[in-house]
Amino acid sequence: MPKVAQLPAPSGTASSPSLSKRLSDATKTPQTILPDGTAQPSTWTPPETVAPDLQREAAAALPTLADWMRPADEDTVRCWLADLGILVAGTMGVEEARAKLGAYSRLLADDYPRLAFTERTLRAAGRRFNTYFPTFGKVAEFLDELAVELRTKVNRVQALAAPPRQRQREAEDEPVSLEQRQRMGLLFGMLGKALTSGDWNAVDAECQRIEARDKWNAPQPPTKP
Repeated sequence: MPKVAQLPAPSGTASSPSLSKRLSDATKTPQTILPDGTAQPSTWTPPETVAPDLQREAAAALPTLADWMRPADEDTVRCWLADLGILVAGTMGVEEARAKLGAYSRLLADDYPRLAFTERTLRAAGRRFNTYFPTFGKVAEFLDELAVELRTKVNRVQALAAPPRQRQREAEDEPVSLEQRQRMGLLFGMLGKALTSGDWNAVDAECQRIEARDKWNAPQPPTKP
């Protein structure tokens, strides 16, 4: 019977703080079921009212989450990458895989939160790279996506913890429309030219045009019969 090589033990990737199922469910992106039966993500918005006990739970979780959202140091990243090397080594020697991934640690340190380097995210990375050994770009791409997801979740917990008078109906992750981005880009370009030339007429005209259009698009009060 062939001898099975023994993998080295994980180097100590930390387990992440866990939210209760109730709080975790309250921060999930809702799904809209389409006529064909497929699910499509929709926009998350804070509820108009939050149960007092859920609000207290969210507020109690924030200090721990804030600590875990601090930038990860090089040692934390190195441990996580070394463990990832065990999971994705494939036909490559485990030590070689760990050494290659470990070389990424200096470049990735301080760019991502500590919460991105936990046992949960390690499992997700192992599943993502289960068929190939990842390049630096692929690892960075995975962490970029993960950082957005984590910051969104923390922002949602913060929204649930806010007093009712501070809670906003708009979600923190509501996308900016293409039209809004184009309008902002045009206005910033005009501002740059105005700062150089001293001619503010174009900026004033654009601001007046935006104001007039917003008034035109605003809901009108019903007319009296």
